[in-house]
Amino acid sequence: MLDKAFEPFAKCFSTGDFIKNSSLRILCIPLTKWFDDRSVIGIYHFFSLLIFCLIRWSLDVRRYVSFLYRKPLPRREAFSLVSYGGLLSRETMDYLKKYTLFLFDFDGLLVNTEHLHFEAYRLMCKNRGFALSWDFTKFCSIAHKDDTGLQKQIYAELPSLHQMESNWSILYAEKKAYYQSLLQEGNLSVMPGVETMLSHLASLDKKRCVVTNSTRTQIDLIKERLAILQTIPHWFTREDYQRSKPAPDGYLKALSTLSTSSDTCIGFEDTLRGYTALQRASIPGIVISSVLSEEMRQNLLEQKAEIYSSFTELL
Repeated sequence: MLDKAFEPFAKCFSTGDFIKNSSLRILCIPLTKWFDDRSVIGIYHFFSLLIFCLIRWSLDVRRYVSFLYRKPLPRREAFSLVSYGGLLSRETMDYLKKYTLFLFDFDGLLVNTEHLHFEAYRLMCKNRGFALSWDFTKFCSIAHKDDTGLQKQIYAELPSLHQMESNWSILYAEKKAYYQSLLQEGNLSVMPGVETMLSHLASLDKKRCVVTNSTRTQIDLIKERLAILQTIPHWFTREDYQRSKPAPDGYLKALSTLSTSSDTCIGFEDTLRGYTALQRASIPGIVISSVLSEEMRQNLLEQKAEIYSSFTELL
């Protein structure tokens, strides 16, 4: 009975179908013998060759990881092997260790919520009897530039809406209600590379925080659904500071709360207005975005900003 149970497994090893790695082929022979008669010599050979193979694998971490996950790895000189999907180059690890305080924006940088904001504005207009004809790219090019762009452009696009309701704060409150409803539907995910980035910062026990224009209620709802966000210990939401980005108030609040004279800070944003807020707070910044308009990209490059399409590219 036992022999029959082991027969498919033993056959797999004996034929070499398990892996094409030469060291494992060597391993297959005594292992098959062990399955056949469980001899002492077979067991001795098996464990001897197991030790040999482990030593061989340890000399080539990249081949080992590539074998395990069946995908090629980027060419790097050395790797910190914590978990797959959390594989960082030695250069990146040194880069992370250089800074002691990491400050993050939230919407569109850590979590894919920008499309929900866009849909909330469309629903607000629709409820008032108007159709907002923009696509997502145009929405981002306006919303990411400054803090009054959406108000100006929506009123310009829909002058009848302005006649109906000239108090933007009322319309914005309606938009927030739609956004809250969309959040509760739960269609949320972190942006590419975010989980790796946050996991490593947590493992290094770095000081880190989020500075966001979102409210505490919105943030708490999203954190409940995305556990990796709960590794960030400090959150500065819209209730915690006076002026929104591009004003530096949120970042200045974070610095006054967390920073010491010995800290080396780095900030991450996905918009021009956010990057401007970092600059005004005298925080070196990196822009992470795949939806920058050409105008915004050129503006950022003129300010000598580092730009990456995702945290995956940065790491």
